[in-house]
Amino acid sequence: MKICANNSKNWYAENIFVFLLFLSVSFSVVYSQITRFDLSDSAFGGTDGDIKQYIKIFSGESLETIPKPFRYRILTPVLARFLPFLPKSVAVFYEVDDEKVVKFKFGIVNALFLCFSALYLYKFCRYLAFSYELSLLGGLFFLCSFYVVNYAGMPLVDASAYFIIMASLYAIVKGQNIRFFLLFTLGLFAKETTLLIFIAVFLIVVGKKEKLIKSALCFPGLSAYAVFRFILYPANIGYTYSINKAIQGLKILIIPSDFLIYMAIDGGLAFGFLWIFAAHGYYCIHKNRGHLLIRLLPLFWLIVLLPFLLRTNIGRIWFLSFPIVIPLVLSSIKRFFDKGRLLSRF
Repeated sequence: MKICANNSKNWYAENIFVFLLFLSVSFSVVYSQITRFDLSDSAFGGTDGDIKQYIKIFSGESLETIPKPFRYRILTPVLARFLPFLPKSVAVFYEVDDEKVVKFKFGIVNALFLCFSALYLYKFCRYLAFSYELSLLGGLFFLCSFYVVNYAGMPLVDASAYFIIMASLYAIVKGQNIRFFLLFTLGLFAKETTLLIFIAVFLIVVGKKEKLIKSALCFPGLSAYAVFRFILYPANIGYTYSINKAIQGLKILIIPSDFLIYMAIDGGLAFGFLWIFAAHGYYCIHKNRGHLLIRLLPLFWLIVLLPFLLRTNIGRIWFLSFPIVIPLVLSSIKRFFDKGRLLSRF
Protein backbone atom coordinates (compact mmCIF):
# COMPACT_ATOMS: atom_id res chain seq x y z
CA MET A 1 0.00 0.00 0.00
CA LYS A 2 2.87 2.31 0.81
CA ILE A 3 4.35 1.74 -2.65
CA CYS A 4 1.01 2.49 -4.32
CA ALA A 5 0.68 5.69 -2.31
CA ASN A 6 4.15 6.80 -3.33
CA ASN A 7 3.45 5.99 -6.96
CA SER A 8 0.23 7.99 -6.78
CA LYS A 9 2.05 10.96 -5.29
CA ASN A 10 4.74 10.74 -7.96
CA TRP A 11 2.09 10.61 -10.69
CA TYR A 12 0.36 13.74 -9.40
CA ALA A 13 3.66 15.54 -8.85
CA GLU A 14 4.84 14.70 -12.37
CA ASN A 15 1.63 15.83 -14.03
CA ILE A 16 1.43 19.05 -12.02
CA PHE A 17 5.07 19.86 -12.78
CA VAL A 18 4.67 19.24 -16.52
CA PHE A 19 1.33 21.07 -16.62
CA LEU A 20 2.77 24.20 -15.00
CA LEU A 21 5.80 24.12 -17.28
CA PHE A 22 3.68 23.93 -20.42
CA LEU A 23 1.16 26.44 -19.06
CA SER A 24 3.92 29.00 -18.62
CA VAL A 25 5.06 28.56 -22.22
CA SER A 26 1.47 28.54 -23.53
CA PHE A 27 0.62 31.87 -21.92
CA SER A 28 3.82 33.41 -23.26
CA VAL A 29 3.02 32.19 -26.77
CA VAL A 30 -0.57 33.45 -26.64
CA TYR A 31 0.28 36.80 -25.04
CA SER A 32 2.42 37.90 -27.99
CA GLN A 33 -0.45 37.16 -30.38
CA ILE A 34 -3.32 38.81 -28.54
CA THR A 35 -1.37 41.98 -27.82
CA ARG A 36 0.29 42.59 -31.20
CA PHE A 37 -2.15 41.69 -33.95
CA ASP A 38 -5.13 43.55 -35.37
CA LEU A 39 -8.11 41.23 -35.73
CA SER A 40 -9.11 42.97 -38.97
CA ASP A 41 -5.71 42.39 -40.58
CA SER A 42 -6.04 40.76 -44.00
CA ALA A 43 -3.51 38.14 -42.84
CA PHE A 44 -6.26 36.78 -40.61
CA GLY A 45 -9.03 36.93 -43.19
CA GLY A 46 -9.99 40.59 -42.89
CA THR A 47 -13.59 41.49 -42.18
CA ASP A 48 -15.06 38.21 -43.49
CA GLY A 49 -12.42 35.67 -42.49
CA ASP A 50 -12.34 32.84 -39.97
CA ILE A 51 -11.72 35.09 -36.99
CA LYS A 52 -14.70 37.34 -37.65
CA GLN A 53 -17.02 34.35 -37.94
CA TYR A 54 -15.88 32.93 -34.60
CA ILE A 55 -16.26 36.34 -32.98
CA LYS A 56 -19.86 36.41 -34.23
CA ILE A 57 -20.51 33.10 -32.45
CA PHE A 58 -18.73 34.47 -29.38
CA SER A 59 -21.00 37.54 -29.48
CA GLY A 60 -24.13 35.40 -29.57
CA GLU A 61 -25.21 36.15 -33.14
CA SER A 62 -27.60 33.66 -34.72
CA LEU A 63 -25.79 30.69 -36.23
CA GLU A 64 -28.03 31.08 -39.29
CA THR A 65 -26.11 34.24 -40.21
CA ILE A 66 -22.75 32.48 -40.11
CA PRO A 67 -21.49 30.52 -43.15
CA LYS A 68 -20.49 26.87 -43.03
CA PRO A 69 -18.34 25.29 -41.78
CA PHE A 70 -17.69 27.99 -39.15
CA ARG A 71 -21.21 27.88 -37.69
CA TYR A 72 -20.65 24.30 -36.50
CA ARG A 73 -17.37 24.97 -34.66
CA ILE A 74 -18.98 26.32 -31.52
CA LEU A 75 -16.87 24.83 -28.71
CA THR A 76 -14.12 27.44 -28.45
CA PRO A 77 -16.28 30.55 -29.06
CA VAL A 78 -18.90 29.42 -26.52
CA LEU A 79 -16.27 28.65 -23.88
CA ALA A 80 -14.69 32.06 -24.50
CA ARG A 81 -18.07 33.79 -24.22
CA PHE A 82 -18.75 32.42 -20.76
CA LEU A 83 -15.21 32.93 -19.47
CA PRO A 84 -15.20 35.69 -16.81
CA PHE A 85 -13.21 38.82 -17.62
CA LEU A 86 -10.90 40.71 -15.28
CA PRO A 87 -12.54 42.63 -12.41
CA LYS A 88 -13.19 46.29 -13.29
CA SER A 89 -10.76 47.38 -10.59
CA VAL A 90 -7.98 45.52 -12.46
CA ALA A 91 -9.14 46.06 -16.07
CA VAL A 92 -8.89 49.85 -15.62
CA PHE A 93 -5.07 49.55 -15.77
CA TYR A 94 -5.14 47.99 -19.27
CA GLU A 95 -7.21 50.53 -21.26
CA VAL A 96 -9.70 47.81 -22.14
CA ASP A 97 -11.90 47.98 -25.23
CA ASP A 98 -14.20 45.42 -26.85
CA GLU A 99 -11.46 43.96 -29.04
CA LYS A 100 -9.16 43.43 -26.08
CA VAL A 101 -11.92 41.57 -24.24
CA VAL A 102 -12.39 39.25 -27.22
CA LYS A 103 -8.65 38.64 -27.54
CA PHE A 104 -8.27 38.05 -23.81
CA LYS A 105 -11.07 35.51 -23.54
CA PHE A 106 -10.09 33.57 -26.65
CA GLY A 107 -6.46 33.79 -25.56
CA ILE A 108 -7.10 32.21 -22.16
CA VAL A 109 -9.19 29.39 -23.62
CA ASN A 110 -6.67 28.69 -26.36
CA ALA A 111 -3.72 28.82 -23.96
CA LEU A 112 -5.36 26.14 -21.83
CA PHE A 113 -6.09 24.00 -24.89
CA LEU A 114 -2.45 24.36 -25.99
CA CYS A 115 -1.18 23.48 -22.54
CA PHE A 116 -3.28 20.33 -22.34
CA SER A 117 -2.33 19.40 -25.92
CA ALA A 118 1.34 19.56 -24.95
CA LEU A 119 0.64 17.64 -21.73
CA TYR A 120 -1.09 14.79 -23.57
CA LEU A 121 1.64 14.77 -26.19
CA TYR A 122 4.12 14.37 -23.34
CA LYS A 123 2.06 11.50 -21.89
CA PHE A 124 1.73 9.93 -25.33
CA CYS A 125 5.50 10.07 -25.78
CA ARG A 126 5.98 8.49 -22.36
CA TYR A 127 3.60 5.72 -23.48
CA LEU A 128 5.89 5.24 -26.50
CA ALA A 129 8.75 4.65 -24.02
CA PHE A 130 10.58 7.93 -24.57
CA SER A 131 12.45 9.32 -21.58
CA TYR A 132 11.05 12.11 -19.41
CA GLU A 133 13.48 14.55 -20.98
CA LEU A 134 12.65 13.66 -24.59
CA SER A 135 8.92 13.67 -23.85
CA LEU A 136 9.21 17.17 -22.39
CA LEU A 137 11.16 18.22 -25.46
CA GLY A 138 8.34 16.88 -27.62
CA GLY A 139 5.82 19.06 -25.79
CA LEU A 140 8.06 22.09 -26.22
CA PHE A 141 8.53 21.36 -29.93
CA PHE A 142 4.74 21.48 -30.22
CA LEU A 143 4.38 24.77 -28.34
CA CYS A 144 7.20 26.39 -30.33
CA SER A 145 5.94 25.28 -33.75
CA PHE A 146 5.27 27.91 -36.40
CA TYR A 147 1.48 27.63 -36.52
CA VAL A 148 1.16 27.53 -32.74
CA VAL A 149 3.41 30.54 -32.18
CA ASN A 150 1.76 32.61 -34.91
CA TYR A 151 -1.91 31.63 -34.91
CA ALA A 152 -3.10 29.26 -32.18
CA GLY A 153 -3.75 31.98 -29.59
CA MET A 154 -5.93 34.09 -31.88
CA PRO A 155 -9.76 33.86 -31.96
CA LEU A 156 -9.55 30.62 -33.92
CA VAL A 157 -10.42 27.01 -33.12
CA ASP A 158 -7.12 25.33 -34.01
CA ALA A 159 -5.98 24.96 -30.41
CA SER A 160 -9.10 23.00 -29.47
CA ALA A 161 -8.60 20.78 -32.53
CA TYR A 162 -5.04 20.01 -31.41
CA PHE A 163 -6.23 19.13 -27.93
CA ILE A 164 -9.05 16.85 -29.09
CA ILE A 165 -6.80 14.93 -31.49
CA MET A 166 -3.97 14.49 -28.98
CA ALA A 167 -6.09 13.68 -25.93
CA SER A 168 -8.26 11.27 -27.94
CA LEU A 169 -5.26 9.36 -29.26
CA TYR A 170 -3.95 9.00 -25.74
CA ALA A 171 -7.36 7.86 -24.48
CA ILE A 172 -7.48 5.21 -27.22
CA VAL A 173 -4.07 3.70 -26.48
CA LYS A 174 -4.75 3.75 -22.73
CA GLY A 175 -8.17 2.11 -23.10
CA GLN A 176 -9.99 5.05 -21.47
CA ASN A 177 -13.33 4.50 -23.18
CA ILE A 178 -15.44 7.00 -21.24
CA ARG A 179 -12.88 9.76 -21.72
CA PHE A 180 -12.58 8.89 -25.41
CA PHE A 181 -16.36 9.02 -25.83
CA LEU A 182 -16.56 12.47 -24.23
CA LEU A 183 -13.60 13.85 -26.15
CA PHE A 184 -14.83 12.63 -29.51
CA THR A 185 -18.36 13.90 -28.95
CA LEU A 186 -17.20 17.36 -27.84
CA GLY A 187 -14.49 17.41 -30.47
CA LEU A 188 -16.92 17.28 -33.38
CA PHE A 189 -18.18 20.69 -32.23
CA ALA A 190 -14.62 21.99 -32.01
CA LYS A 191 -13.62 21.22 -35.59
CA GLU A 192 -14.41 18.58 -38.21
CA THR A 193 -10.81 17.35 -38.05
CA THR A 194 -11.95 15.26 -35.08
CA LEU A 195 -13.12 12.76 -37.72
CA LEU A 196 -9.45 11.85 -38.15
CA ILE A 197 -9.67 10.13 -34.77
CA PHE A 198 -12.42 7.84 -36.05
CA ILE A 199 -9.98 6.65 -38.73
CA ALA A 200 -7.19 6.30 -36.15
CA VAL A 201 -9.32 3.82 -34.20
CA PHE A 202 -9.05 1.29 -37.04
CA LEU A 203 -5.31 1.82 -37.39
CA ILE A 204 -4.12 1.45 -33.81
CA VAL A 205 -6.73 -0.54 -31.89
CA VAL A 206 -5.86 -4.24 -31.78
CA GLY A 207 -8.59 -6.86 -32.01
CA LYS A 208 -11.96 -6.82 -33.80
CA LYS A 209 -13.91 -6.57 -30.55
CA GLU A 210 -11.98 -3.53 -29.35
CA LYS A 211 -12.25 -1.85 -32.76
CA LEU A 212 -16.00 -2.40 -32.64
CA ILE A 213 -16.27 -0.97 -29.12
CA LYS A 214 -14.17 2.11 -29.89
CA SER A 215 -15.95 2.82 -33.17
CA ALA A 216 -19.34 2.38 -31.48
CA LEU A 217 -18.34 5.03 -28.95
CA CYS A 218 -18.06 7.49 -31.84
CA PHE A 219 -21.58 7.05 -33.18
CA PRO A 220 -23.52 9.04 -30.52
CA GLY A 221 -21.30 12.03 -31.24
CA LEU A 222 -21.55 11.54 -35.00
CA SER A 223 -25.34 11.34 -34.70
CA ALA A 224 -25.54 14.48 -32.54
CA TYR A 225 -23.31 16.39 -34.95
CA ALA A 226 -25.35 15.22 -37.96
CA VAL A 227 -28.56 16.43 -36.31
CA PHE A 228 -26.95 19.77 -35.42
CA ARG A 229 -25.50 20.29 -38.90
CA PHE A 230 -28.10 18.89 -41.25
CA ILE A 231 -31.39 19.25 -39.34
CA LEU A 232 -31.12 22.09 -36.81
CA TYR A 233 -28.74 24.41 -38.69
CA PRO A 234 -28.44 23.39 -42.36
CA ALA A 235 -26.58 25.97 -44.46
CA ASN A 236 -26.52 27.12 -48.06
CA ILE A 237 -24.01 29.89 -47.40
CA GLY A 238 -20.33 29.16 -47.06
CA TYR A 239 -17.72 26.85 -48.50
CA THR A 240 -18.95 23.76 -50.33
CA TYR A 241 -16.86 20.63 -50.72
CA SER A 242 -17.25 18.57 -53.89
CA ILE A 243 -15.69 15.70 -55.79
CA ASN A 244 -14.85 18.06 -58.65
CA LYS A 245 -12.90 20.36 -56.32
CA ALA A 246 -11.08 17.37 -54.86
CA ILE A 247 -10.06 16.20 -58.35
CA GLN A 248 -8.86 19.70 -59.26
CA GLY A 249 -6.88 19.79 -56.02
CA LEU A 250 -5.19 16.46 -56.71
CA LYS A 251 -4.24 17.63 -60.21
CA ILE A 252 -2.05 20.26 -58.58
CA LEU A 253 0.16 17.46 -57.27
CA ILE A 254 0.57 15.98 -60.73
CA ILE A 255 0.88 18.98 -63.02
CA PRO A 256 4.07 21.04 -62.44
CA SER A 257 3.34 24.64 -61.48
CA ASP A 258 4.47 27.46 -59.21
CA PHE A 259 1.90 26.23 -56.70
CA LEU A 260 4.25 23.36 -55.83
CA ILE A 261 6.77 25.94 -54.60
CA TYR A 262 4.07 27.55 -52.46
CA MET A 263 3.13 24.09 -51.17
CA ALA A 264 6.72 23.38 -50.18
CA ILE A 265 7.00 26.70 -48.33
CA ASP A 266 3.60 26.67 -46.61
CA GLY A 267 3.74 22.98 -45.75
CA GLY A 268 7.39 23.22 -44.77
CA LEU A 269 6.54 25.85 -42.16
CA ALA A 270 4.43 23.32 -40.27
CA PHE A 271 7.54 21.71 -38.76
CA GLY A 272 10.46 23.51 -40.38
CA PHE A 273 13.70 21.55 -40.27
CA LEU A 274 12.04 19.03 -37.97
CA TRP A 275 10.67 17.42 -41.15
CA ILE A 276 14.22 16.17 -41.79
CA PHE A 277 14.50 14.67 -38.32
CA ALA A 278 11.06 13.09 -38.70
CA ALA A 279 12.18 11.38 -41.92
CA HIS A 280 15.24 10.06 -40.12
CA GLY A 281 13.07 8.98 -37.20
CA TYR A 282 10.94 6.96 -39.61
CA TYR A 283 14.12 5.34 -40.95
CA CYS A 284 15.07 4.40 -37.38
CA ILE A 285 11.84 2.48 -36.71
CA HIS A 286 10.50 1.54 -40.16
CA LYS A 287 11.38 -2.15 -39.81
CA ASN A 288 9.20 -2.47 -36.72
CA ARG A 289 5.83 -2.88 -38.45
CA GLY A 290 4.04 -3.24 -35.13
CA HIS A 291 5.25 0.14 -33.86
CA LEU A 292 2.36 2.47 -33.06
CA LEU A 293 3.80 5.28 -35.18
CA ILE A 294 4.19 2.97 -38.17
CA ARG A 295 0.57 1.87 -37.80
CA LEU A 296 -0.47 5.54 -37.78
CA LEU A 297 1.34 6.38 -41.03
CA PRO A 298 -1.78 5.95 -43.25
CA LEU A 299 -3.38 8.71 -41.14
CA PHE A 300 -0.33 10.89 -41.76
CA TRP A 301 -0.63 10.46 -45.53
CA LEU A 302 -4.34 11.22 -45.37
CA ILE A 303 -3.56 14.48 -43.56
CA VAL A 304 -1.00 15.30 -46.26
CA LEU A 305 -3.67 14.84 -48.95
CA LEU A 306 -6.48 16.66 -47.12
CA PRO A 307 -5.55 20.23 -48.17
CA PHE A 308 -5.78 19.17 -51.81
CA LEU A 309 -9.00 17.21 -51.38
CA LEU A 310 -10.63 20.11 -49.51
CA ARG A 311 -8.82 22.97 -51.33
CA THR A 312 -7.76 24.61 -48.08
CA ASN A 313 -4.66 25.86 -46.24
CA ILE A 314 -1.76 23.40 -46.48
CA GLY A 315 0.47 24.16 -43.52
CA ARG A 316 -2.27 24.43 -40.88
CA ILE A 317 -3.71 21.09 -42.00
CA TRP A 318 -0.35 19.35 -42.19
CA PHE A 319 0.41 20.47 -38.66
CA LEU A 320 -2.45 18.23 -37.46
CA SER A 321 -0.02 15.36 -37.95
CA PHE A 322 2.03 16.55 -34.96
CA PRO A 323 1.14 13.47 -32.81
CA ILE A 324 2.96 11.40 -35.43
CA VAL A 325 5.67 13.77 -36.65
CA ILE A 326 6.97 14.98 -33.28
CA PRO A 327 7.44 11.46 -31.82
CA LEU A 328 9.26 10.54 -35.05
CA VAL A 329 11.53 13.55 -34.44
CA LEU A 330 12.19 12.24 -30.93
CA SER A 331 13.05 8.83 -32.40
CA SER A 332 15.70 10.56 -34.49
CA ILE A 333 17.09 12.49 -31.52
CA LYS A 334 17.14 9.34 -29.43
CA ARG A 335 19.19 7.55 -32.10
CA PHE A 336 21.60 10.47 -32.41
CA PHE A 337 22.33 10.62 -28.70
CA ASP A 338 21.99 6.94 -27.87
CA LYS A 339 24.69 5.91 -25.40
CA GLY A 340 26.41 9.24 -25.83
CA ARG A 341 27.46 8.63 -29.41
CA LEU A 342 26.17 11.19 -31.87
CA LEU A 343 26.51 9.54 -35.27
CA SER A 344 27.62 6.01 -34.49
CA ARG A 345 24.25 4.49 -35.33
CA PHE A 346 23.03 6.94 -37.96
